[in-house]
Amino acid sequence: MIYIKNKKKEVVGSSKNLAGIKRWANKNGVDSIRLYKSGGHAGRMFISFKDNHECECFFESYKLMLGFVMRWRNAYGSYLFIENDSVGLLSLGNYRINELVVND
Repeated sequence: MIYIKNKKKEVVGSSKNLAGIKRWANKNGVDSIRLYKSGGHAGRMFISFKDNHECECFFESYKLMLGFVMRWRNAYGSYLFIENDSVGLLSLGNYRINELVVND
């Protein structure tokens, strides 16, 4: 289960899968996405929405997470951070994320 929380860490929404998170994002907009490696090959993604809510998603594969983010068109234009380093705005032409998908 993926939970959407407000700044007080109170649950304001939830979803069993990423489709629900994408619907929330389509409705409220994505402000920033933070990506982290989480032990081994797993990945962790934090999404901050423009309505000041946030959520955390876990992926079994870091590479699959990168691919998901690259294809998430409605999130294009949001700030992207990888391991706390700003890599600019999310776009199909963002070379940093493209390099990670190819080389990881």
